[in-house]
Amino acid sequence: MLPPNAFQELANLATFLCSDYASWINGAVIRFDGGEEVFLSGEFNSLKKVTKEEWDVIEGLIRKTKGS
Repeated sequence: MLPPNAFQELANLATFLCSDYASWINGAVIRFDGGEEVFLSGEFNSLKKVTKEEWDVIEGLIRKTKGS
């Protein structure tokens, strides 16, 4: 299911690609996935599994180390 504004976003992209501002784009693949590929394609993917409680512990350790 697409988000409510997906068609407007796609229309904005199409308008941009047809404009002079996109004259330098040549043969590009433009991913229209809401950032899903970027979100799930890195070395930090395992951080998605960290619980709220674990983040609180990590935050406390960082603040303690930094003195903030």
